Amino acid sequence: MTSTFNGSGGGSEGGSEHRGWAAGSWVDDSGASFDSPLGIEYQTQPCLLGSEDERSSRDGFLDSWWSPEWRAQLILAEFAADASWQKMGPTTPLDDRAQSVRGEIAALLNKRDQRSGRMVEIVSQSDSFVDCWAGLLGAVGRRPHTQLLIYTGVTIGKMVAMYWKSQFNRARPSQVFPLLLPPISVPAHPSYPSGHATQSHLIAELVAGTLPGSLGNAIRPTLKAMAVRIAENREIAGLHYESDSEAGRELAENIAPMILNLSAFKDMKKGDKVKEGVKSGVASEWTGISVDGPPGIIRKWLSPGETMMEATGAAVQAAVSGTVAQVEAAVANLQKNS
Repeated sequence: MTSTFNGSGGGSEGGSEHRGWAAGSWVDDSGASFDSPLGIEYQTQPCLLGSEDERSSRDGFLDSWWSPEWRAQLILAEFAADASWQKMGPTTPLDDRAQSVRGEIAALLNKRDQRSGRMVEIVSQSDSFVDCWAGLLGAVGRRPHTQLLIYTGVTIGKMVAMYWKSQFNRARPSQVFPLLLPPISVPAHPSYPSGHATQSHLIAELVAGTLPGSLGNAIRPTLKAMAVRIAENREIAGLHYESDSEAGRELAENIAPMILNLSAFKDMKKGDKVKEGVKSGVASEWTGISVDGPPGIIRKWLSPGETMMEATGAAVQAAVSGTVAQVEAAVANLQKNS
């Protein structure tokens, strides 16, 4: 079924059939009409335009309306325009001798026993790990400039990692040793450096380098721990060598200062107005937050098996050298964890 519009406006020939919005109604080829969806005549309603006739819609889309994901593309364009980033590769030379590769394969085999505990993370981070960072930084819906940092790290990190992957074309671990049997699909691009490591460490560097005052340094260990965790999950899955992850970290740390110095991060004067840069935007989102001490002492977080072993050990120790009351308390704790 096709739809045409019958109306008298919009064309130089008046009542000719055309597609568009004007007075009249939409009709399909059966002759049934589709009136205005809200029952309001279109020609009675105003267009919402700017005050200057020659710029009636230009500048009508505010910066704050941009999706952080798409605005990151603008920062990518500015970054890529200066080709000096192509000289900022991984710092440590790749040791690709056969003996070294065999050693790295052995290390990956030894990490396979961690797969069951990390599988949810491995699968969820396979395509995107933006949610991990957004959750850590409270960025979703409340901190668009902070979310922009996340997408900037993902977007620029992807381009830079792919460039250096093409320079080395390193085989994936499962190509070298198929019995690694990765539990998820192996990406169709080279192994070195790790893209996940590059992107995650770049996010950590951008956030730490942009947060105001001492806040960036205070949470830098947490940011780096998240980056290490995401990169390590790719090793546990058998997708990357440890040296891939290390190269990604070096690469991110090398290019981060260049990104932080881009004009997009600075306040820029535009006519009689000042366009807020990313750094000022992030600072405003974290206003009123100060660095304080760590939480109080908390008990060691043990797995159920470790808790059972600890309770058993306490019961045995109480039976050997404790009082009757201590033995009874230890046995009760053992029963609770059994």
